[in-house]
Amino acid sequence: MRRRVQPLRWVVARQWRRWLQRRGWFSALAPFVLVWLLMAAAWQQWQAQQVDARRVQLQQLPPTLAPPPPLAADVRAERFEALLPPRADLPQRVQALLDAAQAVGLVAAKADYQAQPDTVAGVVRYRVTMPLRGQGAQVLVFVQQALAADPALALEGLQIKRESAASTDVETTVRWVLFSRLSVMGNP
Repeated sequence: MRRRVQPLRWVVARQWRRWLQRRGWFSALAPFVLVWLLMAAAWQQWQAQQVDARRVQLQQLPPTLAPPPPLAADVRAERFEALLPPRADLPQRVQALLDAAQAVGLVAAKADYQAQPDTVAGVVRYRVTMPLRGQGAQVLVFVQQALAADPALALEGLQIKRESAASTDVETTVRWVLFSRLSVMGNP
């Protein structure tokens, strides 16, 4: 009797099934997991070498400049006061605010002013309340331009009212604080 030669594919598949039945799926996946773990360990070691090499490079760099020593409080106060405009400029600064509001298309009714000298800090806080009427986008542009134009100006409050949901016009009350130097014995 002649023995039949079985195709190689069929033989390999039969041997694979027997092996899986005897040893289970875990033993089939174990070599792949082992290779993956070895690759992960090698990658981690390579990363550690890269970090060490970078650390050596950074240590070889020249030292950076040390930060300047902190200034005394009186020196900081003098520098701050030097940045503030004189009190005599307050009317021109308020007029500049009104002109900026009109330049973007806002209607400025009237403005209330109140000076609050602070002898301890050596500044004058000039509180300006400006009721405005116009579109919301115009108010935003006005506030941004005013703050960019005057470094001694602070926005204290902003109140926006709209008559109805369909209305594009808003009534806005902007509260500013203008800072200036306090006059000492009549000198601005």
